[in-house]
Amino acid sequence: MIPTAYFDPATLAIWTTTGNLMEREAAIANEAIRAAVRGEDPSKMLLDIPKEDILRSRMLWFASSIWHEKRHYLDTCLTNYGARRFRDLFILASNVNPLLAHAKKCGEPVWFPVEIYDNSVHRRCLGIAEPAPNIIEMARLAKNLKSFMGQLDAPVSLGDQVIHLGGNAQMEGLAQSCQTFSIEHCFGIEDSLAVMKRYVHSLPQEGPYRTIEAVCGVLGCSTDKKGLVVLNPNLAAALFVTALCGRFFGVGSKPDASLVAPERRLSIMIEKLGKAGRFDMPDEEAAALVDELSRRLWGRTALEEIGADIEAMEAKLDFKALPWLVGEGLDEAFKDFLRMRRQLLEAAQSAGGLVSLLPRAFPTVWRDRLLPWHVIATPNGGDAKPGSREVFGCRLNVPAGLERVVPQKVVWGHLYSASSATSKVGFAPSADTAWLQMLEHHGPNAMLMLNGRRHRRMIPPELERSIKAIEQLGIPVRFHPRFEWPEQRDQKTRVEEAITLADMSGRDHFFCDITGDQIEPKDAIVLTPWEFRHSPLLPQFRQSGIIAEIQLITDWQDWVVRKDLLD
Repeated sequence: MIPTAYFDPATLAIWTTTGNLMEREAAIANEAIRAAVRGEDPSKMLLDIPKEDILRSRMLWFASSIWHEKRHYLDTCLTNYGARRFRDLFILASNVNPLLAHAKKCGEPVWFPVEIYDNSVHRRCLGIAEPAPNIIEMARLAKNLKSFMGQLDAPVSLGDQVIHLGGNAQMEGLAQSCQTFSIEHCFGIEDSLAVMKRYVHSLPQEGPYRTIEAVCGVLGCSTDKKGLVVLNPNLAAALFVTALCGRFFGVGSKPDASLVAPERRLSIMIEKLGKAGRFDMPDEEAAALVDELSRRLWGRTALEEIGADIEAMEAKLDFKALPWLVGEGLDEAFKDFLRMRRQLLEAAQSAGGLVSLLPRAFPTVWRDRLLPWHVIATPNGGDAKPGSREVFGCRLNVPAGLERVVPQKVVWGHLYSASSATSKVGFAPSADTAWLQMLEHHGPNAMLMLNGRRHRRMIPPELERSIKAIEQLGIPVRFHPRFEWPEQRDQKTRVEEAITLADMSGRDHFFCDITGDQIEPKDAIVLTPWEFRHSPLLPQFRQSGIIAEIQLITDWQDWVVRKDLLD
């Protein structure tokens, strides 16, 4: 299901939506989320909710999810693995214009994902002419980038169990630990334990969010307190940060996995350390132990690797040789990303080095100073949001007589950015025009280059807008059949999502969006916007006439319907 919050590494923005919550809960969650994004204390929004009320832990989970995503913002900008993710998406975005120029020159459609152009069988089946050498090179680059990141994130099989220890899992483990410490720092241990019990412990233990717990156990950083296993994640977190700071530059086209792959780097360090940890190990000792080990294995500490990576990034890209990047503002976004990396590295060094990047330090050193852009998604078209900039919207030519019931304008995204005064004391993007271009154009283009439409986004018009902009250039847009639409899920997955949605939103029933019948969560399914638009339910819905047609244009929320309608 679409989470309440997620971080977009292409645009460095946190996206949130509360459209699936009931009205009162959505209002509380929105206030708390906005406070957390601004670096303010969200606790006052929850003062009237008693600790024994289940609503409190639910609102705590939603508000603290911002701190989770802020850790992703920090790790994307600072660690070498995170910067690699941004850089790969940036490279895809920067190659869109040459691809469109080729299609325009040849009088052909443009095809997504771009890797299609490197497959002669697919080209023959889809009727794509032999592309120019630079297009094949671009397609091969995209395919290699996707394959390489897949390898860096791949889970590990241990017998019949799959454990997530790759780069993405390590980032999730760090973010989850920082979220937990931030709840305790802001609300106290009782609230922190309530959220852990209800939400974190319901996640699979071998999954990416809880893998850090298993690593703590392997290292000997856990203890038993009255039958409850208590963990100290500092040593595991120090290993995660160091594993995420691999050496991506100057190591050749086929580098040794121990230099770049987070899972391999982590495994080597765990093997060398053995059960070197203990529950009462101080953060400073854990950081010093891992720094010494990293220097012994690879010649540099994590922060030294970051410094070298920043230097290599600055030297690598020659904007004079790529003039279209300058015209599109991509160069300014890249330069600003490097500025933020340097700023964060200097702050980490000033705060004590690796120890400042451990979860216990996050609430005091980083949490409220991290100020990424914030997009509030309103998939149903939404209302005006004071102080925000409208993004991803459209105007409607409303038929005469419907002006009072149909809006003339819909907005699916509302952007908030830190003020210039706030940015001076925090860590925020500063090249506003360039990042707005990244958000509205280049980021969605990178998604199309990577996987076509096969993404589940908070607002699908984010991609449709880019597709329409290309078509307005006179270039038809085509997709490999497997990437033309987001994934169609099976009924079991859709029912499970309905049950999860009911739990997260505090509902004991839904009303079917087609029939209006009251239904229990176990008898409901959640359909994504594209699943509904490609389902047998669409003709029935369209019988409502012009209002239904307008809703299909303006409303991109998930649909909750009776399960038996599609059995």
